[in-house]
Amino acid sequence: MASAAQKLFLMGLSRPDTLALALIAILVGALCDSPQNIHLAFTSQPASEMVVSWLTRDSTASSVVRYGTSQSLPMNATGDQVFYLNGLAGYNHHVTLRGLSPSTIYYYSCGDVASGSWGDVFSFQTPPAQFRPLHIPMFGDMGTQNSNGTMQRLFQFVNSNPVDFIYHVGDISYADDFTETTYEGIWDQFFADMQPIMTRLPYMVCPGNHEAVAGPDLVNCTSQNFTAYRYRFRMPFEAASGGFSNMFFSWNYFNVHFLSISTETDFPESPEGWASFGAQLEWLENDLKLVDRAVTPWIVAVGHRPMYSSAVNYSAGGVPVQTSAAIQSALEELFFKYHVDLFVSGHVSEI
Repeated sequence: MASAAQKLFLMGLSRPDTLALALIAILVGALCDSPQNIHLAFTSQPASEMVVSWLTRDSTASSVVRYGTSQSLPMNATGDQVFYLNGLAGYNHHVTLRGLSPSTIYYYSCGDVASGSWGDVFSFQTPPAQFRPLHIPMFGDMGTQNSNGTMQRLFQFVNSNPVDFIYHVGDISYADDFTETTYEGIWDQFFADMQPIMTRLPYMVCPGNHEAVAGPDLVNCTSQNFTAYRYRFRMPFEAASGGFSNMFFSWNYFNVHFLSISTETDFPESPEGWASFGAQLEWLENDLKLVDRAVTPWIVAVGHRPMYSSAVNYSAGGVPVQTSAAIQSALEELFFKYHVDLFVSGHVSEI
């Protein structure tokens, strides 16, 4: 059965007059306002909050999520929209749902009240009130090409386990491997490919080298200084964490303190040293000092590049940005001093 939009489009094609053109114009406008790239993320209060993010092609009068424990969606939450490239890459909307109850399924739909353009109804389940063993798929370096097997395995795992959330440790869409004209489209494709799980589970991220800038061979880069990454996602860097714009931040989940760091910027001899976002090392030590090990006895850090690697081209010799030496020098002492339990990274494929 054709959708209302499809029927409207077909009606417009069959009536080559002023009314038909008006109907087609309405349809195109609705499609531009239609929410895309819908995904979830935790705030610094994962027990009671959730961020819903999405993209529209045009600016909208409002950023609203209708939600509730039934599909009638009786509650509303509002947020903000941000953009770059003067809006040519679309408008990214971020809305925080607060006061959520544990172990509860919430249904939601995002969109704009004025235009009446709403996305499909999706659902997620909040974390339980009591601790249970955690299931957290963690990986890096996916992209949209040559990743079908990885996505299938991930979907299978999510569908057969009580997964808490997903952590993608950098090199997310690999959009910088493509031309300037397709850069933003590859980001959109990645979200579309991952929508079956990004709309039902929090998708946490950290920056990798492929988020830094659009391809270096491009004359007019469409994204610099991790722009697409910083605008399209909304991580818990504000308030309690005191981090910076998705680049580095921390948050607690049950008995684990998670540290999401940038292995690309903001430490001596960092690979992307030209992009400075704040005093990451000072922030990191201050954050580690405040961890209450009686409440969160585990500290898990994630960052894109490894601190240690047996890969010859990465582990020894050469320029510091080509090795793990700079990361070791910057982070190892702090990790030992504050007894960080685990560091999860990607980037290097050799064993």
